Amino acid sequence: MQISISNFRGIKDASFELGKVTVIGGENGAGKTSIAQAISSAITNECPIKELKKADYKHLVRIGKPMANIEVKTDSGRAVMQFPEGNGYTEGDLLKSSIFSVGLASPLEMKKTEAAEAWITLLKAEPTLEDLKAELLVQDFGNADAIVQIVKAKGWDGALATIKEEGTKHKGRWERITNERYGTTKAESWQPEGFSLGGDENDLKTAIKLQTEAYNEALKNNAINDHDKAELEAEAAKFEECEAKRKDCSKKVSEAANHWAEVKEALIEAENAAKTLICPGCGKSLSLAKEGLILAKETQRGAKQIETLKNANEAASKAHLEASNQLFEIEMQINKAKKAAEKLKTCTTEKPGDTAKLLDDLNALEKNLKDLQAYNEAKAENTEIKWRIEAAKILAPEGLRKRFLETKLRSFNDMLQMLCKAAEWGDVKIEMDLSVSFDEKPFALLSESEQYRTRSTIQAALATLQKADLMIFDRADLLTKNGRNGLYSMCLLTNITAIIFFSANNPSEIPILDGADKSYWVENGELSGLIKVQAEKQ
Repeated sequence: MQISISNFRGIKDASFELGKVTVIGGENGAGKTSIAQAISSAITNECPIKELKKADYKHLVRIGKPMANIEVKTDSGRAVMQFPEGNGYTEGDLLKSSIFSVGLASPLEMKKTEAAEAWITLLKAEPTLEDLKAELLVQDFGNADAIVQIVKAKGWDGALATIKEEGTKHKGRWERITNERYGTTKAESWQPEGFSLGGDENDLKTAIKLQTEAYNEALKNNAINDHDKAELEAEAAKFEECEAKRKDCSKKVSEAANHWAEVKEALIEAENAAKTLICPGCGKSLSLAKEGLILAKETQRGAKQIETLKNANEAASKAHLEASNQLFEIEMQINKAKKAAEKLKTCTTEKPGDTAKLLDDLNALEKNLKDLQAYNEAKAENTEIKWRIEAAKILAPEGLRKRFLETKLRSFNDMLQMLCKAAEWGDVKIEMDLSVSFDEKPFALLSESEQYRTRSTIQAALATLQKADLMIFDRADLLTKNGRNGLYSMCLLTNITAIIFFSANNPSEIPILDGADKSYWVENGELSGLIKVQAEKQ
């Protein structure tokens, strides 16, 4: 792999070849980080300084130069990045590396929520829709495709909320059917009181139809029981008594009518007598009487007498109405007695309990049908509730997603352990809450060198996971001799091309790592050739 950098930050010109593991040293500020950032930028097509705005890319170009150019070339392709435009392009086969493998970013430097999202993405720890469907099929969900479509449309948490809401609605329906509070154990064994499981709904409907026909046929045959017969006989026996009452009442109605007619006639006569007319011939006052017009003074009656007759007329009218109503009621009773007598003549007496038994059997069949329908409906609702409960367990954060993350973390931690073993330093581990530890100590409590080893191990593991073409480790001078050799051994294990940067006062201080085949020195913005200045292996 060939590297060419010109006019990028502190580097005037640097063209060099990478070995399997390349060591680059220099004093502080000599340009080591500039080289690391330049290579990272070309491979990832990203600005190496995350916070830098595009308008400030000009500051990445060496002062007094119009443009910075970086090129990373392999036998099958190349990657180029230029500033201040920040334009990058590739030719041929793309170099595979990410901001994580080249050290531009690390989950350890992110906020908790961002780090969690990054870990899930990097480890591919969120199940795919295919993973979800496979899990649902393993658990024998017949509607696996429908559940997958809900997740596809609403996401994991949205689908979880929808399925829980639907489950609550089905619980409400179950409770309306059973008139009981829902419980998973109760719902499994619930049945209506007195219900015996057996029979088919269609069979019961057929039986009810036949029983109804039998009952109606019995009614049609006019059969009555002893109780009903006794009532009819008692009603028919009232006929003679009612006939006697009718005769007496008819007489009262007639007498009341005659009395009312007499009073009305007297009232009319009195009212006419009170009216006076003037004779056109003689001018005398006349009044109307039975015999014709007579002198008014001979038949004149007072207003007091008329008032008395009016009261009498009203009382006579009321007495006549009461007598008529009483006669009407007696005649209604007579008609009822006649019908009872006719019913007794045409009906037959049923065998003891026949119709009642038919009705009781019909009611029992109808109750069985109602109970069976309630049982089946409750059972169907419980089925809907149960699969939603199980689906919610799978979709919940602690369900398939957690198990999937656990599986991915176990695999990733195995890789970390293998790398740590090669480096001969303490174990780096990602916990289930995505916190990071080194030698069972939390990352925040580690020393600077321990944090560097932790970060480097995770970087190498992510690069391996992503099948990256290049890893870049800056500031390796934080490590002691054993630590540096451990980093080198870890790089060899990954079989990924690696560049390791050290700070030193002079080339003689640059460690020559076991097996490192390329070492360079940076000074005054330029890179010197291969150096091998120490006889003793570090």
